Amino acid sequence: MKIKTKTLSQKVLGLGLVLGLSVSLLFPGAADARLIFTTESDGVNADGYHIDNDDSSVDTVDLFFGASTDAFLKFDMTYDGGTGKFDLSHALDLSGNELLNFIVENSETAPTCDAASIGRLYYDTSAYPADSDGGQLLFCTLDELGGYEWVANRDNSVTAAMLNADTAGLGLIQAGDGSLQVNTDGVTLELNGDEVRIKEEGVTTLEIADDTIQLIDMGDSSVASAEIVDESVEFVDVKARSIVDELSPEFQNMTLWADTTAPDQHVGTMEADYDVADDRSYYKWSTNKDEVDNSLHSYTIVLQYGLPENFIEWADTNQIKMDIRTHTDSIADNKLDVAMIDTDETGITLTSGGSDIVSSVADDWETVNITFDENQVDAHWEPGLPIVLRIKMSSKSDVAGAVITQHPVYLGRIQFYYDVK
Repeated sequence: MKIKTKTLSQKVLGLGLVLGLSVSLLFPGAADARLIFTTESDGVNADGYHIDNDDSSVDTVDLFFGASTDAFLKFDMTYDGGTGKFDLSHALDLSGNELLNFIVENSETAPTCDAASIGRLYYDTSAYPADSDGGQLLFCTLDELGGYEWVANRDNSVTAAMLNADTAGLGLIQAGDGSLQVNTDGVTLELNGDEVRIKEEGVTTLEIADDTIQLIDMGDSSVASAEIVDESVEFVDVKARSIVDELSPEFQNMTLWADTTAPDQHVGTMEADYDVADDRSYYKWSTNKDEVDNSLHSYTIVLQYGLPENFIEWADTNQIKMDIRTHTDSIADNKLDVAMIDTDETGITLTSGGSDIVSSVADDWETVNITFDENQVDAHWEPGLPIVLRIKMSSKSDVAGAVITQHPVYLGRIQFYYDVK
């Protein structure tokens, strides 16, 4: 094939064909160009023009557009064992016309899905079931993590069986298996057989009155859909949740008591103060007394703690925690003892943390656990009524001549662990 260009003085478009000799194409322009094909072996036939008419190319036959080779139409003769394929370098605009007899790429293995392949389609022929119509159409897209994946086409159609509006007793709209159904009463729907009310004002302000349901009761998951039935929400239906109530000195509903029923003596000083270094308020009991029999002087903090109206039960263990500090780690110098009385004024047996409490490291703050069995015989926990904690703080001093070494005892915050509704 020969390509010749020649400048013409006029804009002329002509076509000459002499079989076996030449074909001339004239293109109009400021500098006219002529494309000349000579002899039939160069590609001119009665049925059209053949590129690579002599089949001399072994890989691709290229048709380029413009001065560079960036825009092209190529025929790759090596593809699929010589079957061949066309490669187009740029987008194809059909201007709204139909693409007839179009077949999406068929493949048993997934092609590459990456940034350059977003939107690519292929039909997965590896999924052909023997007893159905075939595999599935997939497209390349971004996944939720910003990667790339092949996603199957989705059928979001709704069949007549899924819109069963005319079958008596089965509801206005239902899933084929009955898992979702809007009932004909216009008031309820069913989810997997459980009836749920959907009537307007199914739950009214009448059910949230008289402190039956308090704001504190309306936490996350406190009321589930199963509890909203028959236009009422019963207190028993509200889900319980765990809370921690923390008290810091000086306590409300607290008094000081010198327990004259005990053999202890009660000469000393009770202070309420603040520890800047540890950022905590506290009570401190100390004495200057050093008895011959080494007995301790004590004073008792009596705390009445009211159980809330929505109290349900105590935590399983470590129901009360106290921050304490003793000058030494010896119960001969200083200690705390705790007694507990329930809402029926019955003494409660403490299983741990009830007696001889001292710092494990001398003069350091630490948290101790008070544990009891809430279900012990005769125990009563009536919501709205107070329990009583008696915290006895005992201390002494060592006197050597004019030198007095006190062994003070400290009590900080108290925490209560229980469930409420």
